[in-house]
Amino acid sequence: MTLVAQLRNLPPGTKQLVRVDGVEVLLCNVDGHVSALHPKCTHYGAPLVDGVLNGHRLVCPWHHACFDARTGRHLDAPGCDALRSYPVDVRGGDVYVDVPSEVGDGQHPNPMVQGGEPAELPYVVVGGGPAGQHAVEGMRQGGYAGPITLVTAEAHLPYDRTQVSKGFLSGERPEQKMLLRDRAFYDAHRVEVLLGKRVARVDAAAHTLHFTDGKRLAYAKACIATGSTPRQLDVPGAQLPAIYALRTWEDAEAIRSAAGKGKKAVVIGSSFIGLESAMVLAKLGCKVTVVSPEEVPFGKTFGRRIGQTIRGWQEAAGVDFALGEEVVGFEGVRKVTGVRLKSGKTLPASFVVVGIGVTPNSDLIDGIAPGEDGGIRVNAHQYAGHDVYVAGDIASAPQALDGAHARIEHWRVAAQQGTVAGNHMAGAERSLMSVPFFWTNQAGKNLRYAGHHTHTDTIVFDGMPEEGPFIAYYIEGDRVAAVLGHGRDQDLAAVHELMWLNELPTAGELDPGADWVGMLG
Repeated sequence: MTLVAQLRNLPPGTKQLVRVDGVEVLLCNVDGHVSALHPKCTHYGAPLVDGVLNGHRLVCPWHHACFDARTGRHLDAPGCDALRSYPVDVRGGDVYVDVPSEVGDGQHPNPMVQGGEPAELPYVVVGGGPAGQHAVEGMRQGGYAGPITLVTAEAHLPYDRTQVSKGFLSGERPEQKMLLRDRAFYDAHRVEVLLGKRVARVDAAAHTLHFTDGKRLAYAKACIATGSTPRQLDVPGAQLPAIYALRTWEDAEAIRSAAGKGKKAVVIGSSFIGLESAMVLAKLGCKVTVVSPEEVPFGKTFGRRIGQTIRGWQEAAGVDFALGEEVVGFEGVRKVTGVRLKSGKTLPASFVVVGIGVTPNSDLIDGIAPGEDGGIRVNAHQYAGHDVYVAGDIASAPQALDGAHARIEHWRVAAQQGTVAGNHMAGAERSLMSVPFFWTNQAGKNLRYAGHHTHTDTIVFDGMPEEGPFIAYYIEGDRVAAVLGHGRDQDLAAVHELMWLNELPTAGELDPGADWVGMLG
């Protein structure tokens, strides 16, 4: 073992980065228990020393993956794997750590059932997105040892859809890094994967899936996580070639193939997907114009000030805007060549990307109808009835901040809900009353958002969005409903944890410049 630190320099509630024979190790002290862990998040490799320690919860500063600081166990998405832990010995105030000569990549799956016992009927998961993948792992981690069948309409194993509008679209993220798990993982855990298999309907009462090819599959329990479908424009010429949605692996490949230096790309919609793809296309050498009926991008979501700031970032990266405009049709014969606007203008186009939102695929379950928000109402276990669990975009789930049901279209939320559904299907009691979180990259600037707001009475700023790092606090009544930040990752992670603990000050007590990390202590 190697002497790495003095205990007096590592009081309870703190963490410290040290080196052991050239290997970086993160020390954490949780209520007097000292652990030594792999120091990088297993999601995208963020330095966990820059995150926050909330009791035993070690939270990543970038995307708020959460680990048990005592053991390295993965507690909350994103990511799937746990942190490797190393033996620690504390002697007389000295901290010793033993790091083996071969440490690998410092990560491994949480403990889960290997293989499993045969059963008459499988547990099924319908949907190959983050909710479906995490439901599979949630079952095995929860102790379910029977057969699992994962059904996905896509031709690929579950993959990181967040990269479809970012690194994978640009070509910077290779195919082998897109998969959440490789084929060997499913084989080792006795999970049958049905690729390219589309479900027509779910007969919940009869516990049967009906496929579009006429075949059926009986099941014991089901998790339905079918996600969403991109909305399409209903205008003349909308079926012309070279008009793309951006949702799948194949969508990104097609758009990347169409892009190139000097190509004229028209992006319709100033959504997250729309503006993320606009940024990437500009980097690929395209002349990009974003068309949107909004006067300010994200103005209704984040407020005009931040929306104007995001527009400025995009324009500095080479993206043009046609705002306050409506598309009335497309021109072209063999492929699209132009986009007609209600104002009378026509924008020349080599290709078009449509990003105007999505529609939840929530109408497949006989006897369990979606509500007004398009989501299927579930309880804190993601249970909808008739041995059916629902997770991801199609779930209307109770929220931690106010207990109200809401349908949240975020990657991290979908993964969390999948884990809870899988755990509960296995008989492991775990409820999810989470605080939603998502992130977006706009022209190279990372924005992180925690909470959920539907309207805003006041926006309180700490810092100036136009000039540098900031946090914006969205006030509804007397509570902070949500926060948005750039360049303040550690503070935002701490605020997110305080929201989850229900310990964030009221709007009247809010001090925007508070020591949020210190408040977790």
